[in-house]
This record gives sequence, C-alpha cells and structure tokens, in this order.
Amino acid sequence: MNEASKPALILTPSQLHILGHAVGWPKQDRNYFCAIEGFQDHENCELLVSKGLMLKKPKLSWVPEDIYHVTAAGIAAIKEYEK
Repeated sequence: MNEASKPALILTPSQLHILGHAVGWPKQDRNYFCAIEGFQDHENCELLVSKGLMLKKPKLSWVPEDIYHVTAAGIAAIKEYEK
C-alpha cells in the first residue's frame, strides 16, 4: 500500500481483525462480536465504538460478554483496507 492509497482512518491489525471476524469477512454472514471486559479485544471494541465503526448492544443478563455489531462505516473501513 503506497502513501496515496493509505486509508484515511487508521486501524491496528487487531482492530481490523475484530471488524472482519465480526462480520465473517468476506462472506459477511454474521454481524456480532462478544468481548469480556478487562481483555484487549474489549478495549479494541470500545475504541471501534468511539470511531463509529461498531455499536455496543445493551447488556443481556444471561450473556457475560458485551456484544458489539459492525456499522456500515465499519464495513466501509474493511473494504478500504482491503484495497
């Protein structure tokens, strides 16, 4: 990837992996990611939420993890990095 083709939004490899894994990239056959507070994935998901690339769903009493969904902007970011 040369300087001119770099995406405007900077993501770490871990953040890009979370986005791709959450949607089952490239098939896009799902849209969820579970992460437990106190772990790196959770921190990355919270950062992705702050960037508008994921949404955090309300806590479910029977699920110990937080559940996140990728937004349309998150899908666009994956596509941008794929170029």
